[in-house]
Amino acid sequence: DDFVVVPDLARELGLKSLLYVALFDEGWPLAPKRERAVSYHNRMHCRHVSWQSEFSCRHPQFAVVDRSGNRQQWGVMCLAYRQVRRHFIARFRRLLKQSDFDGLFVCLRSQSRTSDFGDQFGFNEPVRREYRKRFGGDITKEDFDLQKWRNLQGEYLTRFLEELRNALGRDRYFLGVGAARGDIIGPPVGNAHLDWRQWIKRDLVDQLVIDQNA
Repeated sequence: DDFVVVPDLARELGLKSLLYVALFDEGWPLAPKRERAVSYHNRMHCRHVSWQSEFSCRHPQFAVVDRSGNRQQWGVMCLAYRQVRRHFIARFRRLLKQSDFDGLFVCLRSQSRTSDFGDQFGFNEPVRREYRKRFGGDITKEDFDLQKWRNLQGEYLTRFLEELRNALGRDRYFLGVGAARGDIIGPPVGNAHLDWRQWIKRDLVDQLVIDQNA
């Protein structure tokens, strides 16, 4: 059992063992047969076989949506919802308590289908409401400041890491994060601001692995 052997071997060598988890990789439903006949990842994945987490199956409204609100990016959940942040924190803590790892490594890459353009998704109701409260205007109907909207989306990721840090801190767990280079999270998630400098200044992470992307 890797979940038993790996922590034991690491501890013998004086190393930390981290449980690898993904934040934006909740899977997707199987595409229609007509689409799969011409478009799939390989002969197994996405042609005849697919997977999706129970949480995203039960709560499709939490997937990030486009400006119309009608199209979702499967696998990528919107962290602006408190329910989503709480779910991931509870899931990660449960996994840690069922094992003997020293902490978490949170990967920000995703295997989801990339957006057609960088600013396609991220118009969920909590984001729309908060943008209107701060800056005025409706991002789903009116012109708006792209950078302020990108920064706002990034704030929810930082808030999640803060809440996760506080939850893991109570259990004295180590927290590592893997992110793309630069100041945006990048494909397939989009142009949300990646405020890694704040994560370091505010001691939200113990380890930051740069240039891990999809």
